[in-house]
Amino acid sequence: DGAGMITRDWAGYMMSATILVGAEVDKLLSIGVVTAVLAVAVSRARRLMIAAAAERHAAEGLSRFFAPEVAGQIRETDLDLETPGTRREAAVLIVDLRGFSEISTRLSPVQTIELLSEYHARIVPVIHGHGGAIDKYLGDGILATFGALRPSDSRAADALAALCGVLREGAAWRASREGAPVQAPEVNAALDVGTVTVGIVGHESRLEFTIIGDVVNRVAKLEKHTRTLDAPAVVSTAVLEQAGGAVDLGGLSFHHHDGEAVPGLAEPMDLVAIRPDG
Repeated sequence: DGAGMITRDWAGYMMSATILVGAEVDKLLSIGVVTAVLAVAVSRARRLMIAAAAERHAAEGLSRFFAPEVAGQIRETDLDLETPGTRREAAVLIVDLRGFSEISTRLSPVQTIELLSEYHARIVPVIHGHGGAIDKYLGDGILATFGALRPSDSRAADALAALCGVLREGAAWRASREGAPVQAPEVNAALDVGTVTVGIVGHESRLEFTIIGDVVNRVAKLEKHTRTLDAPAVVSTAVLEQAGGAVDLGGLSFHHHDGEAVPGLAEPMDLVAIRPDG
């Protein structure tokens, strides 16, 4: 008799094979809740695993073609790699070692690479610290951008602060190697602002992130012009105008050179040479 198997008496339930209705309901509810929680947890874990795998795949793919810092910036920005190119307003900075080619002829290969590694270890963190992205290492040269990967209203101020930081770090590097068998070369830099095209170029077997524009050519010419002006750094007056004068010079001073003829450029430029105080 099925009716005889059901009881509402706790003592009868514990002492016999009868079923206590409330206890069975509690069991069913507990099992149902635990099942639902496990189902949600498994589903969430699966989504996280898929997302992590996709992120790892994307990171590995980008790292095959780009320097780690560029790959990281591409993943974190809104740059669309599926389009041929994107136009951005950017500040372009070139850092170089004066006379390094001649110095390297007197160094062993090990000494050459050690000197470059020490130079990069000091200069690159300064650029990154002000929001810059390294586009290329050109031997002893470094090409960096501000506002190219991610639009930035403070690109000129950030780049100018980075340049001043680079000069101070370069001076500290030279001072640290006084008396060493290999002296540290002088660090030079040039900076300008303008419109650039940001994109991916190359063959599918070897791609490269790059920036293209007149400003890149100008900055390369300006870096060479530092020797003519006998200054460690040269920037265009457009940089100062966009920066708004909010940069701590910290032992450096500005010297204006209006209407300066720069070899390789069709029109004269209004330039500012940056030199150590005194």
